[in-house]
Amino acid sequence: MVWAHYLANKYPNAEIFAIDILEMEEIKGVKGFYRRT
Repeated sequence: MVWAHYLANKYPNAEIFAIDILEMEEIKGVKGFYRRT
């Protein structure tokens, strides 16, 4: 995902934290949003 790379680049030391957020957001339906896009 584009914003996954943005977070990783903006906060390189928080990469694991960003991944955790991405997984939580996917559970909320972001994955479905990207599939429809």
